Amino acid sequence: MTGWYGGYGGYGGYGGYGGHDHDDDPDGYVEGTSGADTIDGSYTGDPEGDRIDHDDAILDGETGDDDIVLAGGGSDSVDSGAGDDEVYGGSGHDTVEAGSGDDMISGGSGNDDLSGNSGNDVIYGDSGSSPSPVREDFDWDKLHDYYGNSLSYGEGIYNQTQDTGQVNVTFTTFKYGSPETTYRDDTQNIDGVRPEDGGSVDSTSGMMSYLDQKGETATYRFDFSAEVDDVSFRVNDIDLSSKVIIRAYDADGKMVEIEVDAGSKVIATDEDSVDGTETLLSGVPNSDYSPTSGQTSALITIPGPVTRIEVIHTQVAHGTSGILLTDMSYDVTPDYVDGSQTTSSDGNDHIDGGSGEDTLFGEGGDDTITDGAGADISYGGADRDTFLGGSVGDHVDGGESGDDHDTLDLRGLNVTVEEDPTDAEAGTVTFYDDNDNVTGTMTYENIETVLTDPTNDGIVMGTGGNDSIGTGYTGDPDGDRVDHDDAILAGDSGDDDLILARSGDDTVAAGEGSDEVYGGAGNDSIGTGSAGQALDHEIFDGVPYESGADQRDDLDLVYGGSGDDTISTGDDADTIFGGTGDDSIDGGIDDDLIYGGAGNDTIDGTQTGSNLGSLGNDEIWGGSGDDSIVAGIDLFSDYSGDDPNLPYAFDPSATSDPNPEDEKDTVYGGTGNDTILTGDDADLIYGGSGEDHIYGGIDDDTIIGERGADRIFGGHGSDSIEGNSGDDVIDASAATSGTLYANEPDATDPLPDNDRDVVSGGRGNDSIITGDDDDTLYGGSGDDTLDAGIDDDRIYGGRGKDVIQAGSGDDVADGASGDDSIAAGAGADLVTGGAGNDTIANDADGDVDRIFGGGGRDVITGAGIGDEIDGGSSGDDYDTLDLTGAAPTGGRIEIKYTSADQEDGEVEYYDANNNLLGKSTFSDIENIVPCFTPGTLIATPRGEVPVEELQEGDRVITRDNGMQPIRWIGTRHLKGGELLQARHLQPVLIRRGALGHGLPERDMVVSPNHRMLINNDKTALYFEDREVLVSAKHLTGLSGVERMATERTTYIHFLFEQHEVVLSDGAWSESFQPGHQTMDGLGNAQRNEIYELFPELKKQEGLQGYSAARKTLKRHEAELLTFD
Repeated sequence: MTGWYGGYGGYGGYGGYGGHDHDDDPDGYVEGTSGADTIDGSYTGDPEGDRIDHDDAILDGETGDDDIVLAGGGSDSVDSGAGDDEVYGGSGHDTVEAGSGDDMISGGSGNDDLSGNSGNDVIYGDSGSSPSPVREDFDWDKLHDYYGNSLSYGEGIYNQTQDTGQVNVTFTTFKYGSPETTYRDDTQNIDGVRPEDGGSVDSTSGMMSYLDQKGETATYRFDFSAEVDDVSFRVNDIDLSSKVIIRAYDADGKMVEIEVDAGSKVIATDEDSVDGTETLLSGVPNSDYSPTSGQTSALITIPGPVTRIEVIHTQVAHGTSGILLTDMSYDVTPDYVDGSQTTSSDGNDHIDGGSGEDTLFGEGGDDTITDGAGADISYGGADRDTFLGGSVGDHVDGGESGDDHDTLDLRGLNVTVEEDPTDAEAGTVTFYDDNDNVTGTMTYENIETVLTDPTNDGIVMGTGGNDSIGTGYTGDPDGDRVDHDDAILAGDSGDDDLILARSGDDTVAAGEGSDEVYGGAGNDSIGTGSAGQALDHEIFDGVPYESGADQRDDLDLVYGGSGDDTISTGDDADTIFGGTGDDSIDGGIDDDLIYGGAGNDTIDGTQTGSNLGSLGNDEIWGGSGDDSIVAGIDLFSDYSGDDPNLPYAFDPSATSDPNPEDEKDTVYGGTGNDTILTGDDADLIYGGSGEDHIYGGIDDDTIIGERGADRIFGGHGSDSIEGNSGDDVIDASAATSGTLYANEPDATDPLPDNDRDVVSGGRGNDSIITGDDDDTLYGGSGDDTLDAGIDDDRIYGGRGKDVIQAGSGDDVADGASGDDSIAAGAGADLVTGGAGNDTIANDADGDVDRIFGGGGRDVITGAGIGDEIDGGSSGDDYDTLDLTGAAPTGGRIEIKYTSADQEDGEVEYYDANNNLLGKSTFSDIENIVPCFTPGTLIATPRGEVPVEELQEGDRVITRDNGMQPIRWIGTRHLKGGELLQARHLQPVLIRRGALGHGLPERDMVVSPNHRMLINNDKTALYFEDREVLVSAKHLTGLSGVERMATERTTYIHFLFEQHEVVLSDGAWSESFQPGHQTMDGLGNAQRNEIYELFPELKKQEGLQGYSAARKTLKRHEAELLTFD
């Protein structure tokens, strides 16, 4: 071959094969047809008689068996044989074997398979210019019946697809009613359907649509596999009752314009939104025109492009109606039509250079190029090309245009690839023989991907789907396996695997070795446990454990990634990251590090179902979300000889933990409402933010609740607990069911130091319970409730209105600031109320208590022999000591004042025989709440009435203002626990005649501050007023006036419009007079009721306006009346 056929751009300038005459003499071109030809040495289809390898070369530069093959359209098979041949495949999916010689192959359009074989060949995958359109037809007479046979006249037409050459046309019928669709071979009018040469349009090929009911409809749809243009067909013999609508659509489903040339008896109208007419109606009543008539016919022309045409035939009147459709003609832009035309589309070609030094051109399309033996030059051209193999001396250029991503596939070759440091798409390939000796190189450029035989990279990679990755998994592209003794990464050996499961719901079983697993996205199940697990910590004889290197041969690292993962490790100190999602994590045995991450995680630092599995000093971070964390279980107590009913795993006869350092867990709950449970040994727990539930288990734990309203249970052991902010509930009492010494006093407790808790509530309204042994409680700020339980505790309420139960034992309780309620309990207690209006319940059990009320209006109940009570004098001071029930059984108490203001004194305790048993002292105690007690008789217009029977509105005789109605009555019962809520001094007994002149007429009992009217010569002498009021407690110097000891009492107050003097048990005494002190001594409900009746009393002016009925003597003044 002296040169390429230079006119080949659609077979160049040989229009009719380069200008040669088409006669019976050979012209030098072996020409194929438009069909699928087999062109080889036996081919005789060339119209001029040219043959392959027939020694018939006649063109300039060609000799002997040099053939020029023009295969033309169709999917051809060409074997050009010997000689320097030129082969032009034309359109279609061609297969070309060039044979020996220096050949040139041009595949043309289509996805071709091109092989140069031996010789120095030049191969083009495509090489074409824009083609001219070809006219094709949809022919009714080429359809088949139900059984695949040719149609006959009147036979029904079924839905089917017809290959018209370059496109497939699918014919489909949609029916409403029972229309008939049949094949007809009547002669029809086909004028204008095929304007030039008529093509294969046949006047005796047609379809008839027949309807016989009004409203019946048949829709005929033609779908084209590619766009077509200049469509034409006729609708013939349109009967009177027929309505025909033609619609055409482009590739986007939009209607396109239709042109109608209607006969004189056809009415054509435009009834849609697209230009042109598309609706046809017959304008001839009772027409009987033939199918060849032009009057009842319409020529349909559609410029296009279109991909779908619909012909809708509807009967619009009664009777019958029918239409005939001719064959349909249209233009198609082909791959190749004949040997003179080429395609505008690029093919996906297969090119094989064979032996020799070839030059290969893939050109456009996604080509596959095999260069074969010899130093070849391969050009991929546009689009995504693949180059298979290579040899020494080759050069490959992938090209850069089109949809570019080229691949050089060197798999199966013993090579190494060195990338150009300045160009990631270029490089040098070095070839080696079987002994790894270098045999040569090849080069490449514009290659995006280079493939070589996989070499293990040490990473077991998932597919991105739902993988099951274990020892049987073979899906890794580099051949890496699980537990295949193929570890190659730095620091790894043997069965140490790195597994990247990637996305999908994967199941991973990492097995033996120290594995690193990344679950990726999806709900993964990951297990890294191995056989033969043993603890890293020695417990005692009989329990296996590891030492040395065995403690590090299964150190797993797991990342769950996103999704709801299930992760289980096992032996040795593993590290686990749950990632996002609601994960379930089981750390197994030994010292694990676990991060739950975001989501509501369930974390078990133990090995589920195994006591051994709980062993290990785990560090667990819950992260965000409402997590459930178990870091251990209760196996042993660290205290030797502890309660025998505590758990002792493995060996019930054990007396303590053989290894108190093997389960010291650290837990961080993080954000969210977490539930945390630790167990054996001294754990460290941080609840984090949120409303957490924390269980410390046995041994000496440190628990910090942090932010949120937490519930904390310290469990057995001497715990240190901090609630921090939030309204926390803290129970450090360790009142375990079934234990023997959970609430045993130190005197009989075999281990008095195994539950000494230190608890701090922090900010918020906390509730704290400790229990056994000497505990320390700090309420912190807020209204706290503190219960110290038994033994010698220290309780500090801090700021706020605290409620403190010191419990039994020699306790120290300090309410600090706020209106606190403190119950000292049994034992020699030291109680300080601190600032605020405190209520302190002391006991009278004989222990020596010291009570300091501090500043404010304190109420102190109870006192026993040896107690020291100091009400305090700072602040808004008004303290009350209530000794109700303090007298010895059958005996009495006697109060003796030691200060001039009668705020300091002693309480003497006498037995039933009037023997002095002992004393208690008090100081700075005040009380001024006047009242009567039940049984006191009050003079009324209807006689003397017991005070408890009076009602509001009853009239009472007054000394100054006659009969006055009662405006308000108040009653207060004091007994038992109620004494903590409302405290007054014990009542004063005024015996009959003690006030002189036989008054009172009977023994009467009043409150200590109730004022009696005294009228005698001394009052006139000393005070210039004959009638004065004196508090009952200031009259105890008189014979027959004494204090009472009682366990309960009731005080009754009644109020008039003004302060009055009334007759009670025959003696004159006062009614209730509201003042600062008396009002403060009342309960809130009674005080509010008085304010509702007398709103002016809320103000200072109102109280001052409610003046006393008589002059009231002070204590030192009253002493003048009691001194003989």
